Amino acid sequence: MTDEEEALIGRALETHRLAALGGIGDPFSGVATSRLREIARELDVPRQVVSAFRERRVRLSSVPRRFLGRLASALNVTVDNLVGGLLGSAAPAGMRSYKSDGQPGSDGLATFEQILIDAQIEGVELQALMAERD
Repeated sequence: MTDEEEALIGRALETHRLAALGGIGDPFSGVATSRLREIARELDVPRQVVSAFRERRVRLSSVPRRFLGRLASALNVTVDNLVGGLLGSAAPAGMRSYKSDGQPGSDGLATFEQILIDAQIEGVELQALMAERD
């Protein structure tokens, strides 16, 4: 059995366990860095876009439903489980916190479009990703 097959089975078992308990887990849990690279390639976006989702820096309401569907499919979860996991789970353990220079009150989340612009996606590519809205 390959490492990828073992990882898929592990994620499926974890998803099943969480479903049985009624909880939604972290959709990025157990996803290897190499798989995150592949997901970025599949979605045709830079890795930092996928990382923004993993780090919960994206305002989900700004993300086109089709893109969420493609991301969920790449992670082998449903869109509802992806959204629920991103909204309901705490930030990954590796995230750091810093003292803020700005006023409190902002949720600190960036729109999907801003994440794409920060990743230097522009022009036709940006329009195509944003046009995925239903």
